[in-house]
Amino acid sequence: DSATVTVNEAQTAANTGTFGDPGLDTVALTASIGAVTRNEDGTWSWSFGATEGPDQTQTVTITATDSDGAATSTTFALVVNNVAPEATVTGNALGVRGQTLFFTGSFTDPGALDTHTRSWQILDSDRHVVASGAGDAWTFTPSEIDLYTVAYTVADDDGGVDVASMAVDVKLWTLEPSPDDPTKKVLRIGAGDYRDIVHVWSPPWTNQYIVSIWENVPDDREYDDDECGRWRHGWDNETFRVDGPLSHIFVYARGGNDVVDIHRGVDVDALLYGGAGEDWLSGGSGDDGIYGEQGNDRLFGRLGDDELIGGDGDDKLMGDGGNDLLDGGAGNDSLDGGRDDDRLFGRDGHDKLRADGGNDLLDGGAGNDDLDGGQGNDKLFGGDGDDKLRGDGGNDLLDGGAGNDDLDGGQGNDQLFGGDGDDKLRGDGGNDLLDGGAGNDDLDGGQGNDQLFGGDGDDKLRGDGGNDLLDGGAGNDDLDGGQGADILLGGVGNDRLSGGEGRDLMIGGLGSDTLRGDQDDDILIGGRSIFEIDVNALIAISAEWNSSRTYAQRVANISGAGTGPRLNGSFFLKVGTSIFDDYAKDVLHGDGGQNWLFADPDDTVENDNKNRGSDKGKK
Repeated sequence: DSATVTVNEAQTAANTGTFGDPGLDTVALTASIGAVTRNEDGTWSWSFGATEGPDQTQTVTITATDSDGAATSTTFALVVNNVAPEATVTGNALGVRGQTLFFTGSFTDPGALDTHTRSWQILDSDRHVVASGAGDAWTFTPSEIDLYTVAYTVADDDGGVDVASMAVDVKLWTLEPSPDDPTKKVLRIGAGDYRDIVHVWSPPWTNQYIVSIWENVPDDREYDDDECGRWRHGWDNETFRVDGPLSHIFVYARGGNDVVDIHRGVDVDALLYGGAGEDWLSGGSGDDGIYGEQGNDRLFGRLGDDELIGGDGDDKLMGDGGNDLLDGGAGNDSLDGGRDDDRLFGRDGHDKLRADGGNDLLDGGAGNDDLDGGQGNDKLFGGDGDDKLRGDGGNDLLDGGAGNDDLDGGQGNDQLFGGDGDDKLRGDGGNDLLDGGAGNDDLDGGQGNDQLFGGDGDDKLRGDGGNDLLDGGAGNDDLDGGQGADILLGGVGNDRLSGGEGRDLMIGGLGSDTLRGDQDDDILIGGRSIFEIDVNALIAISAEWNSSRTYAQRVANISGAGTGPRLNGSFFLKVGTSIFDDYAKDVLHGDGGQNWLFADPDDTVENDNKNRGSDKGKK
């Protein structure tokens, strides 16, 4: 019935007509596109679901064929129009300078086969484009106070275009409902490009906050004769009062050497961003996030569990009270965790890290760093570089990492690991574990019952006071037990072992070693022993050797010939069973005391005390 049928894409096109046959034959109907229905009253109905305009615009042919094969056709025009996409944009309608604003664009299009391009623009109040890009999600960080327009454009491949827009009001400060707690509010402050001062405090026993913002304005300047004719910048000030309660305070200091101070009495979580410049940022009593970003900044966490991130530059970070996280970032930084359990990371640069009280974690990172754990059970990691680590009080773990490091455990039962490099390790007080690692290391156990392991390299090990275990490892090592009943193991290499005061047990190991018992009754073994890798066996033998029994009883018990009580259990010193020739030329000095020497045929025994006792191992 219609010569032309016009529809939009995603609509259904329809048309009707009639048919007949003089010979009363059966008639079949077909359509070039779409579906045609033969009705019993001699009419037909046609329909087609359009999906793409204008590509589906065409001539439609309806053909009638009788049962004898005779056919006739009729045609009409189908016009399918393109429908433009419909765009929508959502995002932050309110913000401050320095705040990252988020936006999302979306669209619908009935043309299922259309392809689309999406773009966005940010325009200021003068209609100047200040930012642009492509895609459906983007951010914008305003630098000026203004009323901006956000435009999101969608174009399909058939020329259909739609633009969605929204206004964004950027102010000096905003007060909005908290997304996390609708009963509270969020205060945001955006400073300028130059030096700004922001102070927030709360009068006692109130739920109000007084905010003062001083902004340096270079365009508002005057000529000052008192300042030798110099131009000086003017200052804009705004002081206002807001009602709480507040969930968060955000301050974006941006450019310039800024001062942001959240008063100690403000118990609100604050997030402070320094931006470029050398900034002074202080948190209050809440759990604050303070970010220096670029420049040589000073960050103060004060009370609360705070996160202080220095960023680039030579920064000073002070956590104060609370369990704080301090990250110096790039640069030569100074970090002070203050009280409680803190985590300090120096990162790149030559950093100084001090934890003070609490059980703290300190990581110097790359560079020549200085770490002091203070009181508490601390973990210190020097990282790459020549580092200084001091555990101070508490049972501490110190790991120098790569480089020539200086480690001092301080008081407490400490664990010190030198790592690669020529390191100096001092256990100081307590029962300490010292491991030099690779390199030519210097280990001093200090007071207490210490365990010292030289590792690879030509190491110096001093037990000092206490009953110590010294293991030189590979390399030409120098071991001095000092006072106490010590166990000295030379390991592989040409080593020098000196027992010092006390009844000592010394095993030279592989290599041409020199063993000196010094004072008291000592056991000197020039060669090897299966007990070099069995600390429990060595401790048991040393315990029997330091018992109150006579020299003869002790020798009998440790050699396996005794029948009385013994502390060495089933651990015995026997040539060929637990003691073996290392086929190197060792030198054994018994010196003072009644000593027990195990010397091989190619070893030398010199300056031996006349009362040294049995040279039981000599073959």
